[in-house]
Amino acid sequence: NLIGGTNSTARNVISGNDQSGVYISGTTATGNVVQGNYLGTDATGALDLGNAFTGVSLSDSPDNLIGGNTPGSGNLISGDASLRGLIAIENELSTGNIIQGNYVGVDVTGTYALGTSATGIRVDWGAGHTLIGTDGDGVADELEGNLVAGIEGSSGSKAIALSGDHNVVAGNLIGTDASGAVAIPNYWGIGVWGSHNRIGTNGDGVSDPLERNIVDSIEVNGSFQEDGAQHNVIAGNYIGTDITGNQRLGDDGPVVVLSSNSNHNLLGTNADGISDDFERNVIAGSDNNHALQIASSSANVVAGNFIGVGADGTTPIGATAYGGILMRFAAFANTIGG
Repeated sequence: NLIGGTNSTARNVISGNDQSGVYISGTTATGNVVQGNYLGTDATGALDLGNAFTGVSLSDSPDNLIGGNTPGSGNLISGDASLRGLIAIENELSTGNIIQGNYVGVDVTGTYALGTSATGIRVDWGAGHTLIGTDGDGVADELEGNLVAGIEGSSGSKAIALSGDHNVVAGNLIGTDASGAVAIPNYWGIGVWGSHNRIGTNGDGVSDPLERNIVDSIEVNGSFQEDGAQHNVIAGNYIGTDITGNQRLGDDGPVVVLSSNSNHNLLGTNADGISDDFERNVIAGSDNNHALQIASSSANVVAGNFIGVGADGTTPIGATAYGGILMRFAAFANTIGG
């Protein structure tokens, strides 16, 4: 089924509902496409008319497409919504879903926040193998990223929250305007509670720069899963900077956190000789904390990153009052460098 379309005349405005704007449920509800719609806004895309529950929700529903990589295919999904998120992908049978080219949490111009949602995109309750952004295959990769910003609805709000496994977040603008130059802050950018997720590039030599996320902050927290948050890869991102990687956008808290049983994760390059430079994260300093914190976590590798230094390798983007890396609270057997 197709809900909407790439032509503006096919656009649905789905707003002001007491439940979800679009709810797709069940394993036989598969192969659906949601494109070009305004969810949670008025017909101009400038005013908040939020759906109370979620904008788009998938429950035990595989292989659906929200947005796309052709002009006009992205949805505008904003306005007030519950903790379950503007886009919610839920339950173990929700696999193989793709979220591309959407504006989430902002107005139609991508210049200001719209609504007070607590979560932008949430992949939860065992959902996995979700692609948020570009697939990095060299075809229309520049059109596949999402803009997710202005998610500050509550303490701990995440623009993108991953509690499932084997998800990919690549090529998105998270916490900036559509130009990537001006901050539209989230409380947190990306939250990772699952395992085997990739944030950024796979370093395969194809479209690696286009797999870069411009993101205000990343938290990996293993306290929500029995086995912790393990074997996640965070590579090739600009974290706490603008799209150039040389201008700090500012953040009140730590820019990257690995905490509470977050083990065996890789932050930076795998040093395999393939695209190692593109696997480097640029991590800006924070106004009120260290740039990177590792707490109560072990066997993580932090390698090949620029921390407090811009993408050009010379511009200082550190904080004035705090340091680069802080390890505490039984952080052990972690490797910094290599």
